[in-house]
Amino acid sequence: MLLNFMFACIGVQLFKGKFYSCTDPTKVTAEECRGYYVKHVENSLQETVLARREWTNSDFNFDNVLNGMLALFTVSTFEGWPKLLYRAIDSAVEDM
Repeated sequence: MLLNFMFACIGVQLFKGKFYSCTDPTKVTAEECRGYYVKHVENSLQETVLARREWTNSDFNFDNVLNGMLALFTVSTFEGWPKLLYRAIDSAVEDM
């Protein structure tokens, strides 16, 4: 538990606010993530819907120590860690 806390503190220093993304994958900043976009419906070749762009945070993030500990627990259980891995790889600047 103490080791998990220590690594969560390091994760907060490295990744605080960096796991945000737009629901439209073509937009990379919060300023661009406005308005609506055409989204294809899953399991359909031709159906599309008009979806609102939203700047959202990942379910598992390092915005505070408790969220960091939850993210590290997720990694240690080997369930759901690829999503966290890809968010960490894509992270660049806070709130971007």
